[in-house]
Amino acid sequence: MSEDVSVVELARLVAAGSAPVIIDVRELVEFTGPLGHAPGALNIPLQSLPLRLQELEQFRTGRCHIICLSGGRSAMAARWLLEQGFADACNVTGGMKAWNQAGLPKILD
Repeated sequence: MSEDVSVVELARLVAAGSAPVIIDVRELVEFTGPLGHAPGALNIPLQSLPLRLQELEQFRTGRCHIICLSGGRSAMAARWLLEQGFADACNVTGGMKAWNQAGLPKILD
């Protein structure tokens, strides 16, 4: 698996405008819930990844940051994407719980 990335590092990339794709694998109700989501994140729930893989083809050769609530689902998703031939899929450690605990900017829908 690719190296994990911290929420602080990902937020730094987002703020600098240089963040690669962020895939939030939580369910829609979580993505739009009170914890919000990272700016620019795409919501593709873990269970939907196989059905929506085509949407990610453009990111196959770059780095994908995978985030969830606390890191479990995103770790599974990152492993799965690597098995599908993605060049670099990294887990965001601590997920949106850590993002919120760090007081990082988020989007609330």
